[in-house]
Order: sequence, then structure tokens, then C-alpha cells
Amino acid sequence: MTDAALDSFNQTIDINVKGTYLVLGAAIAAMSTQEPLAVDATLPARGVYRGAIVNFGSIASFLALPKAAPYVASKHAVIGLTKSAGEFSRFLFV
Repeated sequence: MTDAALDSFNQTIDINVKGTYLVLGAAIAAMSTQEPLAVDATLPARGVYRGAIVNFGSIASFLALPKAAPYVASKHAVIGLTKSAGEFSRFLFV
């Protein structure tokens, strides 16, 4: 971490974290206007959905890697954003 340039760290955060955040926001906004579909028409108790959002992680989403602190931090953040968006959408789309 002592060798890492702040510009490189910021670029990694901008791409992986801010990029994911912006795409999540746009996707949730678009999905909120869609008509809900039954998960299973034969089992109404399973509820409805409006689609799925897939975010990409890597092994760095779960483990620390040597000499990769900015990347590891950004991928940990992507997991946090994904979990938060999932919880948010559970209440938004009810």
C-alpha cells in the first residue's frame, strides 16, 4: 500500500464502486416502472419480481490479496452495494 498512487486508487474506486452504484440506481429506477411478473403462476405464494440485476465480483470480493488493496477494497464495496440494493428492492417492489 505504500507504493500505491492515490490516482490509481481513485480510478479503481471510480470504475468498480461508483460505476456499480450508478448502474444499480439506473437499473432499479427502470425496474420500478415495470409491471411485476409472477415468479410461478401455479404458486402465487412465491410472489412477484421485475427482473434481476447481476453485479460482478471476484475472489477479491471475499478475500484479501497481497499488493491489491485498492482492487480488494473496491470489490468488497461492490458486494456491500449489491446486498444493500437487494434489501432496498425488497421493500420498493412489494
